[in-house]
Amino acid sequence: MIFAIPSVIPLIPGVFAYRTMLGLIKLTGNIGADYNQILSETVNNGAKTLFIIMSLSLGVAIPMHVMRKESVKKIRFGKKL
Repeated sequence: MIFAIPSVIPLIPGVFAYRTMLGLIKLTGNIGADYNQILSETVNNGAKTLFIIMSLSLGVAIPMHVMRKESVKKIRFGKKL
């Protein structure tokens, strides 16, 4: 667990999140012919960001739950169930 979280932090998709935010800002002031293209790119970048973050969180959480040998109560309080 100690090594799992810090190793995932650099994998967070900052570029896609940044492009999503820029697209949302552009959509608030733009109602011209580029609206559909900007909307499409914004949704695409937002979906990529969402799915990458979900995959990273599942990739960290599932192995931690599968490989856990002791319950959380036993680890925290030193109790046996």
